Amino acid sequence: MTQRINHAQQLFLNALVTDMSIKNNKIVVIFANELFKHYKIVVLGNNGYLAEVTNGQNYYGSLNGNVFTPSKSVVHGHPYRVEVRHASGTYKIREMIAE
Repeated sequence: MTQRINHAQQLFLNALVTDMSIKNNKIVVIFANELFKHYKIVVLGNNGYLAEVTNGQNYYGSLNGNVFTPSKSVVHGHPYRVEVRHASGTYKIREMIAE
């Protein structure tokens, strides 16, 4: 039962982010709607912390509506990912290699 609940939670949280891309040498995360304001969403680069949005407040980046852009420039060839950190666990939402 717990596995099914975690899977359902993963599917729900995956829907929070509609896109992750690189523009002007920065990671850009686009949220589907305002629900992201109820979670802690962290952006990692090369497995290190870059920025986050926690309960609608952004740290080390800029938030313009539903678009979040961490301040740090990307390093080409490095992996980047978006995670939701929740009381029930950490959920990997999106992942990409900067090209």
